[in-house]
Amino acid sequence: MDDKNTNVTKSHKVLLANRKSGAFSGVVDVLSFDVAEILLETELGMLLIKGHDLHVNRLTLRKAVQMMAVSAAISEQAASLGVSILIGGALFLLYDIFRIFRRVVPHGNFWIGVEDFFYWLCCTAVVFVMLYRENDGMVRGFSIGGIMIGMLLYYFLLSRFVIRINVMVFGTVFGLLGKIFGTILLPFRKHGKKIIHFFRKRLKKVCRAVKIGLCKL
Repeated sequence: MDDKNTNVTKSHKVLLANRKSGAFSGVVDVLSFDVAEILLETELGMLLIKGHDLHVNRLTLRKAVQMMAVSAAISEQAASLGVSILIGGALFLLYDIFRIFRRVVPHGNFWIGVEDFFYWLCCTAVVFVMLYRENDGMVRGFSIGGIMIGMLLYYFLLSRFVIRINVMVFGTVFGLLGKIFGTILLPFRKHGKKIIHFFRKRLKKVCRAVKIGLCKL
């Protein structure tokens, strides 16, 4: 059975027209070529053609087609690796945004846990979409490795600077906004205290009147 399949897949045809032109199929490679002779490697062995003023009009090699297919596959995998590295850096940048928010607006462990939950949920969704679009849903080592490389590169090269700069910028902005709103709301605070004090007095008087009325009954 194996011999039959081999004979079917490997084919080689030679067509000659008046010993002036010819067509050959199953050519794997051209080993040598000049005007006097052509040495071809075919599916079924070597073929030597001798003559005068020889030339080739059209050449299609299976080896060249295979090399092009391999090159396209390598390019596709390299592109997928680059996308994985960028996604890894973007995911760590997203975590740095949460870290910046925690420093600028301090909050408790409960809310930190909620933020971490949503972060990992987002990471899972992004990785799933990437694997589905780039690898047809297949989990490949270079994709996961690319994400890890992107995270490490971002952490060691950019993370410190991003956090420092953004904490300084947002801290300054929020501080200025706090002072501005504090100045604007200061008169309202003073009048608000007076209004609250007035209503407290009125409420106490009403409560006393109610108690006196109940005692008389």
